[in-house]
Amino acid sequence: PGSDFLSNEDIRAFCEDGRKKARKRAVERALDAEMLEGRLRNSPDTSGSMGGARARARRVTRHLRRVAQAEKLIAKS
Repeated sequence: PGSDFLSNEDIRAFCEDGRKKARKRAVERALDAEMLEGRLRNSPDTSGSMGGARARARRVTRHLRRVAQAEKLIAKS
């Protein structure tokens, strides 16, 4: 759908298209966050500590998880 909203059907189609794409993006972002966290947990931080690696993994992927949650909310609305 384009930006030429001439009728209610155009607006509805635009919103449905956005929701459908948001649903797909939410799943992709959640999977990306899991995969990234797994990789970061298994690589030691600069001091060689695995505990620091787990903390870094949580810190880094927190933002990606928030994006996935936001996409999920968009898909529901």
